[in-house]
Amino acid sequence: MNIRQKTLAALLVLGIGMSGCNTNDNNSTPQIEDKKAVDGNKTVDEDNETDENRTATILGYIGSQHSDHNSTITVAQLQAITPALSNIDDRYLNIYQRYIASADSNISSPATVDEVQSMIYEVNDLNLPEHAILDRSFFKKTNGIFEHRFVYLPVKNNTTGRTWLNNNLGADYANVDSSAYNPSQQATASNDHLAYGSLFQWGRKADGHELMDWTGATTGTGRYGTTTTKADNPSDSLFIIMITYEVEWRVNKDDTLWASESSANNVCPAGYRLPLNPNEADDGEHELAVEVHSWDLENADGAMSSDLKMPLASGGISGIGGDLDKPGTLGSYWGGSVMLYQTSDGIDSYPHYIYFHKDRMDLSTVGRKSDGMSVRCIKD
Repeated sequence: MNIRQKTLAALLVLGIGMSGCNTNDNNSTPQIEDKKAVDGNKTVDEDNETDENRTATILGYIGSQHSDHNSTITVAQLQAITPALSNIDDRYLNIYQRYIASADSNISSPATVDEVQSMIYEVNDLNLPEHAILDRSFFKKTNGIFEHRFVYLPVKNNTTGRTWLNNNLGADYANVDSSAYNPSQQATASNDHLAYGSLFQWGRKADGHELMDWTGATTGTGRYGTTTTKADNPSDSLFIIMITYEVEWRVNKDDTLWASESSANNVCPAGYRLPLNPNEADDGEHELAVEVHSWDLENADGAMSSDLKMPLASGGISGIGGDLDKPGTLGSYWGGSVMLYQTSDGIDSYPHYIYFHKDRMDLSTVGRKSDGMSVRCIKD
């Protein structure tokens, strides 16, 4: 019997939206009954297997999944490993899967019992709240360390019916490694720098270029500095700035990098994406604009009184020069779609964003992809 014949085919989406820390709207984990494993349409009797053989099979399965960066391990399989593992928590199944699927976690091929036990301890020690949503890059390293250990919670606007993350990507409140860590906490004021978070260049991966070190309501710096060298897939965490007025930080234009949940460079957690425009169901308005229209006021005060509690992180980082624009006074939030504009050099594409301050909001603004702005994710 080969490895595949001895394992479960548990089809789970690798999202971290947990209800009781383990739910999925469309999928459920097949249950093992009478020590039988289900593989497609086949049922394999494992009664005659030794504990040693079963353990070897499942450890091989975990190692293979780690190599493939795609895990469907089940709680029943983890429980079948002998000697028995300690503290397996079925609420954290999806997070065990994410850990195994990460290229940066410590899993061999085949895995060892000690590695799996360490994974369980590490995940359980996070002590995650119910419904916790982990950053897409939570288990991935940048600059040789884990820099994206962010935890978010869902928040729903009952007027629009849409669900969003409760904080900006990269907020200190969401950062497991920050002294301010409190994933249920949102901005307490428009200039609460602990809620500001990261400033992303449009369409770029969460490779560290976006990380900010905020020291106050009006003071902050990019963690890794800048470069003038364009790259489609940067090998470092430097913020790419332009010498002249240019739209792109890339060498080759690509308008699809944040266009959907499955886009190559989507920085939102699994199951979430950037808000888009147009949204035909909402009369063609940008999803962020639809959100804003449901607020009492369309300005910074309205943003703070809303369910989202969106702070005035900054007008952004300029793609020309890398200057930080008025943190604590302005707020700029990227959307995932682009609009075509006629320029002196021809037609070019500019991504949509919303812009607001104390007195008003601009819901139809477009900017350069090389600029750095805040990101608030919406459930797909």
